Amino acid sequence: MIKPKAKKEFELLKTSGMQLAEGCRVVATAGGGGGYGNPLERDIEEVRRDVINGYVSVEQARHDYGAVIDPQSFEVDATATQNLRSDLLTH
Repeated sequence: MIKPKAKKEFELLKTSGMQLAEGCRVVATAGGGGGYGNPLERDIEEVRRDVINGYVSVEQARHDYGAVIDPQSFEVDATATQNLRSDLLTH
């Protein structure tokens, strides 16, 4: 958002080489992507899809989501996942 000193503010999505007057303020905002809720309660199939799509690694899935996923087949070990999540929730 551009907030000129003496004019009405306006929004820009993208620009290149725009000249700004002295006293102009530029306000930039962006999403944080932090999500919400307990990551140990995230649906295991959604975590699996995130691993397959490369959004998180197998190691990150285990550490952050308590999901035990085979790195070759991307199959979820449901029992190991349940045990890991229970352990992480109690510690």
